[in-house]
Amino acid sequence: MGRAAIPQVILRNEVLGVLLPGGEPREWTIEVDKERQRIQTVGYEQFVMFHANLPKTVAIESSDGRTASVTLWEDAQNNRILIFSAETGLLRARGVLAGEPVTLSPGAYVMLSRFDPELEELGAEQLSKESLNKSLL
Repeated sequence: MGRAAIPQVILRNEVLGVLLPGGEPREWTIEVDKERQRIQTVGYEQFVMFHANLPKTVAIESSDGRTASVTLWEDAQNNRILIFSAETGLLRARGVLAGEPVTLSPGAYVMLSRFDPELEELGAEQLSKESLNKSLL
Protein backbone atom coordinates (compact mmCIF):
# COMPACT_ATOMS: atom_id res chain seq x y z
CA MET A 1 0.00 0.00 0.00
CA GLY A 2 1.30 3.47 -0.85
CA ARG A 3 1.92 6.17 1.70
CA ALA A 4 -1.04 8.25 2.86
CA ALA A 5 -0.80 11.96 2.01
CA ILE A 6 -4.10 12.84 3.70
CA PRO A 7 -6.08 11.14 6.48
CA GLN A 8 -8.10 8.26 5.05
CA VAL A 9 -10.90 6.10 6.47
CA ILE A 10 -9.87 2.48 6.03
CA LEU A 11 -10.88 -1.03 7.03
CA ARG A 12 -7.81 -2.89 8.30
CA ASN A 13 -8.05 -6.47 9.57
CA GLU A 14 -11.83 -6.04 9.95
CA VAL A 15 -11.34 -2.92 12.11
CA LEU A 16 -12.66 0.46 10.98
CA GLY A 17 -10.40 3.46 11.58
CA VAL A 18 -8.39 6.28 10.07
CA LEU A 19 -4.90 6.16 8.56
CA LEU A 20 -2.99 9.32 9.47
CA PRO A 21 -0.13 10.37 7.17
CA GLY A 22 3.48 10.36 8.32
CA GLY A 23 6.01 13.10 7.69
CA GLU A 24 6.56 16.08 9.97
CA PRO A 25 5.53 15.66 13.62
CA ARG A 26 1.88 16.64 14.03
CA GLU A 27 -0.91 16.48 16.54
CA TRP A 28 -4.24 15.28 15.18
CA THR A 29 -7.69 15.66 16.67
CA ILE A 30 -10.03 12.89 15.60
CA GLU A 31 -13.72 13.35 16.37
CA VAL A 32 -15.90 10.29 15.91
CA ASP A 33 -19.58 10.94 16.57
CA LYS A 34 -18.65 13.89 18.82
CA GLU A 35 -16.11 11.87 20.86
CA ARG A 36 -12.63 13.43 20.53
CA GLN A 37 -9.16 11.99 20.86
CA ARG A 38 -5.73 13.50 20.24
CA ILE A 39 -2.96 11.58 18.47
CA GLN A 40 0.70 12.54 17.87
CA THR A 41 2.37 11.31 14.67
CA VAL A 42 6.11 11.41 14.07
CA GLY A 43 7.50 10.41 10.69
CA TYR A 44 5.37 7.38 9.89
CA GLU A 45 1.76 6.56 9.06
CA GLN A 46 -0.41 5.61 12.00
CA PHE A 47 -3.67 3.65 12.03
CA VAL A 48 -6.15 4.77 14.70
CA MET A 49 -9.15 2.51 15.22
CA PHE A 50 -12.59 3.93 15.91
CA HIS A 51 -14.00 2.97 19.31
CA ALA A 52 -17.58 3.70 18.24
CA ASN A 53 -19.49 0.82 16.72
CA LEU A 54 -20.47 1.84 13.15
CA PRO A 55 -19.79 5.57 13.60
CA LYS A 56 -21.85 8.02 11.56
CA THR A 57 -19.36 10.89 11.15
CA VAL A 58 -15.62 11.37 11.38
CA ALA A 59 -13.85 14.74 11.47
CA ILE A 60 -10.07 15.08 11.53
CA GLU A 61 -7.95 18.19 12.09
CA SER A 62 -4.16 18.52 12.30
CA SER A 63 -2.09 21.02 14.23
CA ASP A 64 -0.99 22.57 10.92
CA GLY A 65 -4.58 23.24 9.77
CA ARG A 66 -5.30 20.18 7.60
CA THR A 67 -8.91 19.05 7.92
CA ALA A 68 -11.02 16.19 6.62
CA SER A 69 -14.58 15.11 7.28
CA VAL A 70 -16.47 11.98 6.26
CA THR A 71 -20.09 10.96 6.76
CA LEU A 72 -20.07 7.17 6.72
CA TRP A 73 -23.79 6.49 7.14
CA GLU A 74 -26.20 8.94 5.53
CA ASP A 75 -28.96 8.23 8.06
CA ALA A 76 -30.03 5.79 10.77
CA GLN A 77 -31.84 3.40 8.43
CA ASN A 78 -30.81 -0.24 8.06
CA ASN A 79 -29.63 -1.84 4.82
CA ARG A 80 -26.76 0.63 4.33
CA ILE A 81 -23.35 -0.50 3.05
CA LEU A 82 -19.78 0.78 2.97
CA ILE A 83 -17.47 -0.63 0.31
CA PHE A 84 -13.71 -0.83 0.86
CA SER A 85 -10.87 -1.89 -1.44
CA ALA A 86 -9.82 -5.42 -0.40
CA GLU A 87 -6.23 -4.56 -1.33
CA THR A 88 -5.76 -1.20 0.40
CA GLY A 89 -8.68 -1.02 2.82
CA LEU A 90 -9.62 2.43 1.49
CA LEU A 91 -13.26 3.47 1.59
CA ARG A 92 -14.46 3.44 -2.04
CA ALA A 93 -18.24 3.89 -1.89
CA ARG A 94 -21.39 4.04 0.21
CA GLY A 95 -24.72 2.65 -0.80
CA VAL A 96 -28.13 1.28 0.08
CA LEU A 97 -29.22 -2.30 -0.48
CA ALA A 98 -32.05 -2.25 -3.03
CA GLY A 99 -31.12 1.35 -3.86
CA GLU A 100 -29.30 2.94 -6.78
CA PRO A 101 -26.49 0.74 -8.16
CA VAL A 102 -22.94 1.48 -7.04
CA THR A 103 -20.41 1.50 -9.88
CA LEU A 104 -16.86 0.40 -9.05
CA SER A 105 -13.74 -0.31 -11.08
CA PRO A 106 -12.89 -4.00 -11.50
CA GLY A 107 -11.22 -5.38 -8.41
CA ALA A 108 -11.77 -7.04 -5.04
CA TYR A 109 -13.88 -5.28 -2.42
CA VAL A 110 -15.04 -5.79 1.14
CA MET A 111 -18.56 -4.71 2.06
CA LEU A 112 -19.49 -3.58 5.56
CA SER A 113 -23.24 -3.55 6.06
CA ARG A 114 -25.59 -2.20 8.65
CA PHE A 115 -28.37 -4.70 8.31
CA ASP A 116 -31.00 -5.91 10.74
CA PRO A 117 -32.33 -9.09 9.18
CA GLU A 118 -35.90 -10.16 9.62
CA LEU A 119 -34.97 -13.80 10.08
CA GLU A 120 -38.45 -15.23 9.58
CA GLU A 121 -38.92 -13.34 6.29
CA LEU A 122 -35.59 -14.66 5.02
CA GLY A 123 -36.37 -18.23 6.01
CA ALA A 124 -33.33 -18.19 8.28
CA GLU A 125 -32.86 -19.17 11.88
CA GLN A 126 -30.60 -17.45 14.39
CA LEU A 127 -28.24 -20.04 15.86
CA SER A 128 -26.79 -17.76 18.52
CA LYS A 129 -26.74 -14.08 19.35
CA GLU A 130 -22.93 -14.12 19.08
CA SER A 131 -22.93 -15.35 15.48
CA LEU A 132 -25.52 -12.71 14.52
CA ASN A 133 -23.45 -9.94 16.13
CA LYS A 134 -20.29 -11.04 14.32
CA SER A 135 -22.10 -11.00 11.01
CA LEU A 136 -23.28 -7.43 11.64
CA LEU A 137 -19.81 -6.07 12.49
